[in-house]
Amino acid sequence: MIVWLNGPFGAGKTTVARLLLASDPALVLFDPEQIGYLLQPVLTQRIPVGDFQDWRAWRILTAAALVALHEELKADLLVPQTVLVQRYWTEIAEALAAAQVPVRAFTLDVREPEHRRRIDADLHEPGAAGWRRDRRADYDAARSWLGAVTELIDTTDRSAEQVAARSAPHSICGRST
Repeated sequence: MIVWLNGPFGAGKTTVARLLLASDPALVLFDPEQIGYLLQPVLTQRIPVGDFQDWRAWRILTAAALVALHEELKADLLVPQTVLVQRYWTEIAEALAAAQVPVRAFTLDVREPEHRRRIDADLHEPGAAGWRRDRRADYDAARSWLGAVTELIDTTDRSAEQVAARSAPHSICGRST
């Protein structure tokens, strides 16, 4: 199974992923941003984009990597990755469905004032604060379709531990830890 954590940039996906990994060592973390970094030197000169998700190659390779890892590892994969373009989400989800890889997707929803507070409090990536704030409008525009294709978890008044408990794979697929 793929456990996908979506949501606005800076909402807490990485924190929740760390907690899930600590509580379930059978989980395997996969960060699709690494595919974006791999593609940057090859594509940036010829196809400049503001977000590597705009490269079709990123979407194809992300889905292919998830399918291959799922088959190779026979383990649940944890993917903390924001995807705010519905067509991009659909491309990845359809590729996973075609390969019969089950996906359980969550969107870590957070009200704007609390989101801003979390961004400002982030000590790990303080340089990303402006970009994260600027992308909030993209999240707000995507929220309705995300609510239709993922399980929205309102994280505004929940601790990261509470969110992790709600999105843990063992609670999703009946597996005990």
